[in-house]
Amino acid sequence: MNASRRYYTRQLYGSNDSGSKGERRKQRQQPPSASWKRSESPGVILILDDDTALLRLMEIRLQREGHRVHTCCEKEQALEWLHRNKADLLFLDLKLDGEDSSDFPTKLSEHGHSIPFLVITGQGDEKIAVQMMKQGALDYLVKDIKFLDFVPAVTSRALHQIRQERQLIEAEHALRVSETKLSRAQRIAHLGSFEINLPLTPKSHWTGSQETARMISKNSFDDLLKMNLEDFISLHVHPADQSLFQQRIEQAVDSVEPIQFEFRLICRNLEVRVMQSSAESNYFHAGASGQLTGTLLDITDRRKLEEDILKISDWEKKRLGQDLHDGICQHFAGIEFMCGALEQKLQNKGDNSATRSIGDIRRLVREGIQQTRALARGLSPVEMTEDGLMDALKSLALNTKQIFRVDCEFRCESPVLIPNNETAVHLFRIAQEAVSNSIQHGKATHIIIRFHKAANSKIHLSIQDNGSGFQEGSEKGRGMGMRLIRYRSNMLGGSAVWMKNSSEDPGLTVQVICPFPH
Repeated sequence: MNASRRYYTRQLYGSNDSGSKGERRKQRQQPPSASWKRSESPGVILILDDDTALLRLMEIRLQREGHRVHTCCEKEQALEWLHRNKADLLFLDLKLDGEDSSDFPTKLSEHGHSIPFLVITGQGDEKIAVQMMKQGALDYLVKDIKFLDFVPAVTSRALHQIRQERQLIEAEHALRVSETKLSRAQRIAHLGSFEINLPLTPKSHWTGSQETARMISKNSFDDLLKMNLEDFISLHVHPADQSLFQQRIEQAVDSVEPIQFEFRLICRNLEVRVMQSSAESNYFHAGASGQLTGTLLDITDRRKLEEDILKISDWEKKRLGQDLHDGICQHFAGIEFMCGALEQKLQNKGDNSATRSIGDIRRLVREGIQQTRALARGLSPVEMTEDGLMDALKSLALNTKQIFRVDCEFRCESPVLIPNNETAVHLFRIAQEAVSNSIQHGKATHIIIRFHKAANSKIHLSIQDNGSGFQEGSEKGRGMGMRLIRYRSNMLGGSAVWMKNSSEDPGLTVQVICPFPH
């Protein structure tokens, strides 16, 4: 007998687990609560007893309460009726024609009938009735002088308990179905989820969904249920991203809006996957109890595809730059040479007017060659040498001054040698995009490109302008230029920040910090 049923019995009659039979019988003489005299919802009642007079009296009492009642004197009659009908509750007499009927619930189960039942017993059979309750009976009633007075209240309580248990079972089933659907949807979308108990501490309980467990490649979902936040960060967040992860989680606790961020997840097989995460707390005041809920979207394949697309784009730019330099520039150089020869011939013939015209054409062709070479250097900027990035940034400043007529200077206090050409190309493209944004959107007239290596082996690249700037927080915008700068910074394992220069100066500074490549 479960705890709820013991409690139910004690509340109705007092405890039947202790005290003498006389005390229990005295407790049973107390009238039932008036709130249970009328059933909240009628049910179908089956009564099995060999006392026909008692059957009739019970039937009348229960029908007054609105219940549908069927009575039987023999087990076979009850079984035959149950083959064609359903009952919500069964009253079972422990003695039928002098024979023990305690095996009847087992017989019902064998015939596929599962019916909650109450035991009816005569004087002296209470010990057997208690044993029947341990086997599943909801309660038992003693055939004493107050028996009929208790029947309606006991019936109502039993039906109420049955309906509550059914509702609980249905709710648990609906929850399991919902969890199964959610798990299937997460698996299809490769979207995991996690929860962190609040208030936030290193020992806060951290748990993930089944899809999160699959992402981490855990052997058992239970492993995630035993983990705290500190363990998750140390075991499964990339060391370079642990500080960022902790910072974003703390921001999510204090924020009224979801916080979005990316980090690298270390799986059990040491594979590193890129995760896009969003986290939100379920309260608005820090320090209160609650939960922080987050999602995990595996974007590793998407990042790899974007990286490949970016590499192809850079390769195409390099190829176009080489074609401009080796093709069109050489073609223009041939035209300039021919113009020079023609200018010499016209000069020998004394045709000064034609000579001046050819000289103007030759000068324009020379300027076209210079601009084409500048474009070629912009498309293929970084040479495969350690100092190639410094030269490319210096050329970027010079070309900006020549082409856009904008004062642009490059400052690098000490040489910064980049051994990785891919890193150098990314940094150059970031500077190139930032300079372009300063001119096109900020209408800047002065730009400073700063480049240096810090004592902590971090590369610092900043582009400062005196343009119109932007309102605070607009760096979260979705402009293509900003997205490309942020994306290239993430690929280098770094970050990009947009800052106003000062309250007096509306200009903008883009600062990129990333690890030094080895």
